[in-house]
Amino acid sequence: MIEIVGIGPFVVSFPVIRAMGGPQALIAWLAGDAPGNAGCLRVVKLGAAMPKAGGTYVFLREAYGPERWGG
Repeated sequence: MIEIVGIGPFVVSFPVIRAMGGPQALIAWLAGDAPGNAGCLRVVKLGAAMPKAGGTYVFLREAYGPERWGG
């Protein structure tokens, strides 16, 4: 987890919760996490549908075709 996210959330969480005075910090964290989760789930679905090396490049090439947008 630390390699992916970094140490920031673990260091900053307590001061933010103390400054906000309660569970509002958790609500804000969940609201901010929702768009990130949606993006991750899209990439996972694309990866399962097109299991090729190249990641985002392959997805864009398939979406726009090899002869368009820089092909």
